[in-house]
Parts: sequence; C-alpha cells; structure tokens
Amino acid sequence: MSKSLRGLQKQLDELSAFCKEQDLTVNVKMTKVVVFGSRVNSSPLHYDGSPVEEVASFRYLGIELHRSGSLKTIVEHLAVVGQRAVFALRRRCADLKINDLAIMCQLFDALVKSVLSYGCELWVDEPATKSLEVIHRSFLKSLLGVNNTTPSRIVLAEFGRFPLILFWRQQALKYKARMSTSLPSRLMSLAYSVQQALLSRQKC
Repeated sequence: MSKSLRGLQKQLDELSAFCKEQDLTVNVKMTKVVVFGSRVNSSPLHYDGSPVEEVASFRYLGIELHRSGSLKTIVEHLAVVGQRAVFALRRRCADLKINDLAIMCQLFDALVKSVLSYGCELWVDEPATKSLEVIHRSFLKSLLGVNNTTPSRIVLAEFGRFPLILFWRQQALKYKARMSTSLPSRLMSLAYSVQQALLSRQKC
C-alpha cells in the first residue's frame, strides 16, 4: 500500500528485484491495483515492464475492497453467501430429518452465523448490516412457522437469542483489546496505530 503512485511503483520495483534474487515469480495477470478515491489512475503501474491492471474492487482474504472505501460491498457479499448457507443448511436438515429447533439453531450458529460474521471487526458500524440481521431473524421465524411481520423481539425471546449486532460488537471490542495490548513491534499493532492516528486527524 502507498499514498502515492510513485511510492507504489517503487514498491513494485523492489518486489521485482527481490523476486529475481530469490528466483520467485509473480503472476502479473492475477495482480490488480485498487486506487482508493473517485478518480481513475491515468498512469498505469508496471511490474517488471508489464502493466498491472487497475480494478474498481478486489477481494482480499474474503473481504471485498472497493475504490470508494465503502464497506457496504463487503456486507452485501456476505448477505448473498449467508443466504446460500441457510438454503444449504435447511436442505441438509431435511435430508437428515432433523426437526429439533435447538439443534437447528446450533447448526445455524456453526454454519451460517460464522459466514455472516466474517470480518465483522471491520464493518460492524456499517448501516447495511441490517440485511444480515434479516437473514438471522427470517430463519428463526421460519422455524416457528410464523409470518415475517411477527415482531422480532418476540421471536428472539422465544429462542433465548440476541441480535447478531451484539456478537459483532463483542468481537470488535475483543479485537481492539488485542491490538491495544499486543507488542508495539508487531506489524498488526503498527498498522492499528497508524489507523488510529488517521482517525484522530479526521476528527480534528
């Protein structure tokens, strides 16, 4: 990552030199560049003489990074994947004739909640997370056989469950605590410190 075109090109040149020394190769066709901001980079970057394609978004470790900087695309992707996980869960339960509501809720937490919560430390405050909550509550309502207009509080109380947002916030707080107490020399700690400094400047 770099704040300037020149800085990123320098990093690519250094990577190229390192790979040559270590007899390593980089698949340039699979290498992409995302320029965060509204403008498109008019001067393409190069790796070892080959141009590197610039894209609007790139999926890194399952997280969709968009040039706008918005985390909405991450949540939208999780909603699609989470809905597929629900369909797969219900189909599997039907095949195995699993009708116990408690077991189905446990399976939801293991197979669907884990999908819906992926990377929640990043997007927990994103308004689009409501679409993920809808998947959770719709699943519970379908188990009870009630209408979607049934108040969610009643359904959650019936199962003794809580909104997913509480779990996501808990995960985010745990992550912050780990970063605050980890060794300052660790790369993750350094990145976290830089992020906090940038946020402080924006508030000023």
